[in-house]
Amino acid sequence: MDLPDDIENKIADYLAREFGEHGAGRIRAADLRPLGERVIDGVPMRVWSFPSINGEMWATVQPLGESYCIGMTSPPRAEAGGERYRLRIETEGRGSPLSVDLEPLDAGLYGTVSDVGFTAPNGQSFLISAEVARVDGVDDLTLSILADDEVVLGIRARPPCVIAWSGCLVRVGREE
Repeated sequence: MDLPDDIENKIADYLAREFGEHGAGRIRAADLRPLGERVIDGVPMRVWSFPSINGEMWATVQPLGESYCIGMTSPPRAEAGGERYRLRIETEGRGSPLSVDLEPLDAGLYGTVSDVGFTAPNGQSFLISAEVARVDGVDDLTLSILADDEVVLGIRARPPCVIAWSGCLVRVGREE
């Protein structure tokens, strides 16, 4: 997602308008911590965290055609007593990593709600899906990478794990 060089200043201005904060209480661009790309409610967007009186909040930038929309949201919270897992794809020589929270699908089962698209450094597009199942206290990861509706890589492993593949690092583990 291409964004203006001064996007963090634009986010800080938006937050000042939303919170009505000016002067010493104002959130500055330097207060924003980039978290990379996330998929929120099925929409890929760039995310920054910032402090608020209610704890951590997220500023979001969502692509809209040739433009973008700045917003904010609360970070996702784990279910009471539950684990959270994250899928992270880092590509060589590309900008921010793609980071997707694995959603609770059932008791002890977390996964991508839909396949997540990404582009490898060679320009080829892929879809990835991940599921983590906890059985008898042991986590089991199933990861599938597809190209042209064909599985090109299928792996079962114990998270946390890192897979180097086609110029990408694919990480799955508990949320930090």
